[in-house]
Amino acid sequence: MPVVALATLASFAVSASLVCVRRATVTANPLFGVALVVAVGCLIFPIATIATGDARQIGDMAWQSHALFAIVGVIHFVVGRSLNYIAIQALGASRTTVVVTTYPLFALPIAIPLFDEPFSLLAAFGVVLVIAGPVLMTQGEARTAVRPIAGASAPTPSQTARGFASAAGAAALLGLSFVLVKIALNESDEPVLGTTISYWGALVALGAYVVATRTSKLFVGLNRPAIAWYFAAALFVALSQGARYLALSEGDVTIVVVLMQTVPIIVFGLTFIMNRSIESLNGFIVIGSVLVVAGTSLVVSQI
Repeated sequence: MPVVALATLASFAVSASLVCVRRATVTANPLFGVALVVAVGCLIFPIATIATGDARQIGDMAWQSHALFAIVGVIHFVVGRSLNYIAIQALGASRTTVVVTTYPLFALPIAIPLFDEPFSLLAAFGVVLVIAGPVLMTQGEARTAVRPIAGASAPTPSQTARGFASAAGAAALLGLSFVLVKIALNESDEPVLGTTISYWGALVALGAYVVATRTSKLFVGLNRPAIAWYFAAALFVALSQGARYLALSEGDVTIVVVLMQTVPIIVFGLTFIMNRSIESLNGFIVIGSVLVVAGTSLVVSQI
């Protein structure tokens, strides 16, 4: 089924982006990463929109869809992603991902009644397992410290608290964004064009913020490796957003949200490969990952 393949692709791409961001935020300002992510998306998706012929539909798209796609660009691509990157800088990609993947708690209670999506008892049990997995991973992560490397220092208690608060905010906004994108797609089923509008809405909001605050900290700690890692993250983010919008166009919010709960497993795997010098992993992740896979399988079996 296309929705399964698309949501799985989105999961892998967003996981890879988070691991890349972790490498960049060791030294560089997270806001620069957000700016680069938005800029790259604003270049890629207009080209994709023209290539697919969707650009011809821009005048036919309902104004409500234009507005919703743009709002998603602001709350998820700018505010939510800024909170996510701040959390990654303070906590690491693994811990942040565990918190952010609680977003079904924000998305599903709204999506199921709003879109009248089918939801069996077996699927409900699957969702419980999917949410329980990251919670268990949190218990394991609480017993492990983030290991600093050259150029980074161990987080203070206040930084850790700010990291968890930022991650929780990112989770809430991510959950809300799933619902808003689905509403917009129900009005105008143009996922590629919708992604373009979201990116350009994000660019306007981010530009206004930079101008209004006259921020001079955007390039603090920036170096060639950080730029390379942020650029790689930007490409993965573009891939993940395109796949996510297409998945939401093809299937229910419930299915897409649950399928994308595989992100922690992928992040932990990539972290073990790429970021072992930065983050610690432990056995709790194995059990939590098994719960996520089992829960996801139950929900997918109900499609």
